[in-house]
Amino acid sequence: MPRLAKLLRVPTPADRGPGQPWRLGTPVPLTLARQIKAHAPHCRAIFTVYEMKRLGRDAAELTALADHLTDHGLVLEMLAGPLPGMYDPSGPGRLLFAFFAAMAELQRELIVADTMDGLASARARGRVGGRRPRLSPEQAALAQQLYDAREKTVQQIADLFGVPRSTVYGHLDKTKAVPRQPKKTTITKP
Repeated sequence: MPRLAKLLRVPTPADRGPGQPWRLGTPVPLTLARQIKAHAPHCRAIFTVYEMKRLGRDAAELTALADHLTDHGLVLEMLAGPLPGMYDPSGPGRLLFAFFAAMAELQRELIVADTMDGLASARARGRVGGRRPRLSPEQAALAQQLYDAREKTVQQIADLFGVPRSTVYGHLDKTKAVPRQPKKTTITKP
């Protein structure tokens, strides 16, 4: 979207970026193209995108967009990709648009499959990703021991290791293998 905004100087939503889903409702550039077409019905209104993959992530989304473009008499223009140019998503251009939609969905599925394969391969090599734990295994074991024995509060354990309370909670036994028992207090009569 930033490249398209620079090239065309058209308003694009600030919250729209790579990998983010469309918000509910019609996207701002498409609404603008519709308004232009409504005010000048004799002119050809062109909806321009940088690449086909920027339009949607699957065939259903792209087919719905093609219907929307056809209903409002808009023409699609792609600036880059395998076949840059202008396409009318009605009539003969509909077949080409359906082909583009199928290719976009296939490409998306291949990217997801490759990502999952890469993550599985990394896991097999012992690489789990994410941040490194703030506490070493020995520190986590000591924190668990102090917590289970009720010798110190979570805040005191956090202060001992110089970490926030949330970090200590993150390292405590999540399986509840050793449930924490309340201290037994006896009430004595005065």
